[in-house]
Amino acid sequence: GHKDIIESYRKLAKEGRIELTGSVLYHPLMPLVSPEMMRRLIKRNDALQRSYFGDAYAPKGFYFPEMAYSREAGEIVKELGFEWTVLDEISATAPIELDINHKILDSGLTVVFRNREFSRSFPPEFIMNNMNRAPDPLVTAHDGELYGHWHTDDKGYYEKAFSSPAISMITVSEHIQALKEGKAIKLRKSSWESTPEELAAKNPYALWDSPDNDIHRKLWAFAFFCEKTVGAHLQDERYDASLLLLDKGFASCAWWWACGRKLGPFSPICWNPEEIEKGAFML
Repeated sequence: GHKDIIESYRKLAKEGRIELTGSVLYHPLMPLVSPEMMRRLIKRNDALQRSYFGDAYAPKGFYFPEMAYSREAGEIVKELGFEWTVLDEISATAPIELDINHKILDSGLTVVFRNREFSRSFPPEFIMNNMNRAPDPLVTAHDGELYGHWHTDDKGYYEKAFSSPAISMITVSEHIQALKEGKAIKLRKSSWESTPEELAAKNPYALWDSPDNDIHRKLWAFAFFCEKTVGAHLQDERYDASLLLLDKGFASCAWWWACGRKLGPFSPICWNPEEIEKGAFML
């Protein structure tokens, strides 16, 4: 149950020491799923978080899985009441000014850009070893599974960073409040793993939807067939159970494990037939 961890998060959130964000349940890649699925799974995620964290869950921010952004996804997030998000700096189509409040041109969301170089490392260690060239403010963002799962901090850099007098930490909302009034910025379709070459080739979500990946193509075709089939049987007594499996089957992991690439020093080669089959089995 790990209830002690849940209780600790709730306590920290109530004290304002951490900030909980909204997201979309089951981690689908939002730009690649239907608007109906986006809305449904954002609302279900909200309900689930409130059941665990109570009034400590009052999110202003929203996390796009894999920081995969599109105009339509951003507009839905804004429509559902969220105010800001964090995206990779490659999403920007203009130079980023660290002291400016950037609002996304199409959705009106405030966007904070993470520093890609510092975020793609093990941030506590990289920050401590590169303090002399760290920008101020510095925004890092990554999956929590980096800590202890993909990387074991056997040299204690996590504790060193937290105790360093040279580093002070604030929440994203506190950071935004300190920014100067800004300007609208146009974003492009992208994720936190997008490369300039992929964006130039109009392949912004290459790890999950590459046109030359046969498994991606067939898995998407199957997933959309299943979504259409479930949607055509609203009155069926098994509709709710089928919808639950459908939603879980759209989790982005099955596609990610089919891309066959090594992304960084803490990433495995992204090829795992068991994970691909798990997603297909849900569908």
